[in-house]
Amino acid sequence: MRKLTTLVLVFAVLTLTALPVMAQVEDPCMPEGYRTQTQGGWGGNCNGNNPGCIRDNNWNAAFPGGLVVGGIYTITFTSSAAVATFLVTGGTPDMLTQDYVDPVGDTEAGVFAGQVTALAVTMGMVSANVPGFGPLGDLYYKHSVPQPGEPFTGMTVQELFALANEVLGGNPSNLPAGTSISNLSDVIADINENFVDGTHNNGDLVEEDCDKELPVELVGFEAIANENSITLRWNTASEADVEYYSIERSTGTSWNTIAQVNSYGNSAAGYEYIYNDAAVVPGTIYSYRLSNHDFDGSSNVFDQIVTASATGSAAEVTAYDLFQNYPNPFNPTTSISFKLPEAELVRLAIFDMIGREVAVLVNGTVNSGLHTVEFNAADLSTGTYFYQLTAGDFSAVRKLMLVK
Repeated sequence: MRKLTTLVLVFAVLTLTALPVMAQVEDPCMPEGYRTQTQGGWGGNCNGNNPGCIRDNNWNAAFPGGLVVGGIYTITFTSSAAVATFLVTGGTPDMLTQDYVDPVGDTEAGVFAGQVTALAVTMGMVSANVPGFGPLGDLYYKHSVPQPGEPFTGMTVQELFALANEVLGGNPSNLPAGTSISNLSDVIADINENFVDGTHNNGDLVEEDCDKELPVELVGFEAIANENSITLRWNTASEADVEYYSIERSTGTSWNTIAQVNSYGNSAAGYEYIYNDAAVVPGTIYSYRLSNHDFDGSSNVFDQIVTASATGSAAEVTAYDLFQNYPNPFNPTTSISFKLPEAELVRLAIFDMIGREVAVLVNGTVNSGLHTVEFNAADLSTGTYFYQLTAGDFSAVRKLMLVK
């Protein structure tokens, strides 16, 4: 199996309490204090204080081990001059089919490789805290809430950057349905062009919509059977004025409230919640549903109903999954769990914001079942990181936050 150096998202983890995964977006409307550069900007030679000089002067701080873009297949740039030589690229957007080191001229990935490289340089400047380069990865594309018929809208720059690297590197499996590599390349171009030189704003990146009333939108609800408990997990795409959620359980025709979980507040991004029901009898089939209760006294019962039965023994695993680490945020240790339906060659690695691999937790054959690995980040700095699981053809990525 080839080494993967970049990322993209998926799901949650088993624990006894509910926890937030995505931080609440607090600053509304159009962002300020950000900067991006186009291919041409990052591809220029140093002159005065142009982007080429910024690239040269901050290269070692941003990319001490070189810059790598892609996933299964990669492009490695060993120096600032190598980036200047490569950019600007053209040609039909496509995926890499081989590795490159300091390429000269276009690759088979066409303009897509150039757009991803330009964004990677910008993300490196952000990571190195270069003045003027605000935390670009936290911004949303077009809107902070997903829009019908606009598959990339509502994704953060970091999520789009991770997806672009994965696709560029030869894995298009996580492209939204109905979209193409060309569509994704255009989105990355929009990002690169949004804050050119930090002097203007095209309006394609936002912190939070000012004029949008945030609905309570449940986008996922599942029950996971454990040996002597059932873990419930649900995700919201957005929340407004929710005070708490009620968890109701049934073994027949009536519903009984078994727990209340407080909301984490208004959010255009939504949250992930987890609750473990330990008051179960193995072998009994339980159904669960959720309701939200608002501060104004109103409530709503969601239509989704999930069913599970505690096994009394290790539950059979029938699908791959990568769960959210717990606790999150953490300092300095956290646990990461994943499921395998069969024995696989597994790689579980940690990456920083610009895709540099900082730790490898698993690299070998792992049997089927549920597995938990501890990650100790004592040697790392406070910040946002990503972890990627690859097992056979399965690949998933999640975000974790280290706060010291």
